[in-house]
Amino acid sequence: MSGPGDEPLADLIIEAIDGELYGPQQPKAILFDIGGVCVVSPFQAILDHELSLGIPPGWVNHSISKSAPNGFWHRLERGDILMDAAFFEGFNRDLHNQSLWESFYQREKAKNPKLEDVTPPLPKLDAEWLFNEMMTSSTKQDPWMFPALQALKAKNRYIIAALSNTVIFPPGHKLHRADFFSGPLTGLFDVFISSAHVGHRKPEPAIYQLATKKLDQFARDNANLPRNRNLGWESGVQAADILFLDDIGENLKAAKKAGFRTLKVNLGRAYEAVDELEKITGMELEGDHPKIPTCSKDTLLFGPAAESHCAQVASEDRLPVQARFICDIASFCEKWLVSVVLLFVNYAWVLTAFFRGASKMSAYPTLFAIFDVRRSTHGFRPVGLPSPTQGADTAAAAFQRFTTWAVHILRPQFR
Repeated sequence: MSGPGDEPLADLIIEAIDGELYGPQQPKAILFDIGGVCVVSPFQAILDHELSLGIPPGWVNHSISKSAPNGFWHRLERGDILMDAAFFEGFNRDLHNQSLWESFYQREKAKNPKLEDVTPPLPKLDAEWLFNEMMTSSTKQDPWMFPALQALKAKNRYIIAALSNTVIFPPGHKLHRADFFSGPLTGLFDVFISSAHVGHRKPEPAIYQLATKKLDQFARDNANLPRNRNLGWESGVQAADILFLDDIGENLKAAKKAGFRTLKVNLGRAYEAVDELEKITGMELEGDHPKIPTCSKDTLLFGPAAESHCAQVASEDRLPVQARFICDIASFCEKWLVSVVLLFVNYAWVLTAFFRGASKMSAYPTLFAIFDVRRSTHGFRPVGLPSPTQGADTAAAAFQRFTTWAVHILRPQFR
């Protein structure tokens, strides 16, 4: 298991070349990952748990990745073992490897000299709780990609398939489905390749070979149906005919080696991949829903929706460092006082940039509204707000109105 981190420069160059080579070419099959693409990424649950315990972000992913290829997580995803007490005991051991923790901490210290010289004690994690939290979070549909998937399916121009690292939930588990391959999500796909059912997982080369074989067979078997004529399916599907979407760089790199075209789905920014899909297919896939969905009172700033909102605002206003920093640091805020302090700091940054000549007066009220202080079951927490009309009775909204008024008075040419 690898996280959706930054790609090496060589991979970015290859991706750019791929775009030039494959731009006008239509794929025959569009192959989707599930977690982090069609549904919300489980990495958010991992990150939230790490932050709640004060663990350097990335430790859980590091411990799982370094236990490959035969860690308990990987064996479960290949279907080699059952999801039972023995699995959770083994997974717990994988997450409490002292030597891995020491190497991880030293790596983090090299990037952040402010960390203590002495390696702190190995973090204590509840492996079963964390696992179930990750799986539960991954049942929520992605607000951008899922509608695009439905639109592609309805157009009937491509083989719509899935290639996912999965687990088999035992009977009695709240996520168990007896009709796994005909459920609300899996039933959308013409071909669904589940790692736990086929005995291979990404990024193993065998699973990409299997995907190509299954897609080729599906195309040949269905080429003569009236609705599929003139789609070129009679000649089958080769690796170069497959467009693969995933959120994990390691999986995409292996897919490229297998000959697939690839499209990365960045954490919390699936709309970017949907835009690329629209360019490739020539279809309108987003529908009427906004790129930045309305955030509810339960959406923390570090959540995918709010992170995307911050990223969009930052991009429009050329304030990426400030907006992203606020998005990241707000995840640590549990007390209303800290939230209010950060709110004022954020406004100070925005106003400073504005008076230095930053563009788009019309976008600033949106950035002003990033923070609102709302009461929840855990006290006060910051949430993302794409609309300045929400929370009008809060100190955040009041200060927003004041700063917006002041800016209009001082810089009337920006409207």
